[in-house]
Amino acid sequence: EGVAAALAGAKNPVTIVADDKNSVYVHDRITAVASITLASQTQTRSFEAITTTKALEASDSGKIFTVDQGSAYAITLPLASDAGGGWYADFYLVGAASNAVTIISDGAEDTLIGTLGDGGGGAAGSTAASAVDSITWVSGDANNGDWVRIVCSGSLFYVHGIHSDTGNVTID
Repeated sequence: EGVAAALAGAKNPVTIVADDKNSVYVHDRITAVASITLASQTQTRSFEAITTTKALEASDSGKIFTVDQGSAYAITLPLASDAGGGWYADFYLVGAASNAVTIISDGAEDTLIGTLGDGGGGAAGSTAASAVDSITWVSGDANNGDWVRIVCSGSLFYVHGIHSDTGNVTID
């Protein structure tokens, strides 16, 4: 609260919060600085490689997942109500092979809605769907780099993605 009060209405573009060398602090309850984290440090998102069946949870929000078609399997989304508004994840194909990998809604829901576009620029390559239950990297057709982002509103999962050619990734 003391820091916020010092910053509120400040006309100086720089406010010293803590200066240990000169014992200058913005508030009398601040007496030292233990560490400083700089915004310019490397920022990363949580990352996980998926190579077999996986059930996602609300705690998986914000992750980048890589998908490998070395075997056929399904990735199951949490219930939309459990995921909650703001849940999101990105999926990138990094191991294209001759097996289908599918992202599916929880068995009780048909909550996927969205569009997958053809990165090759073909208008006919865009696929839109509403109230469906699966996204599939097609066996033998998908290419490394095909990707999908899924964002939850709390009741639906909105899908957006790009595949390298028509039919490489399907939503239905």
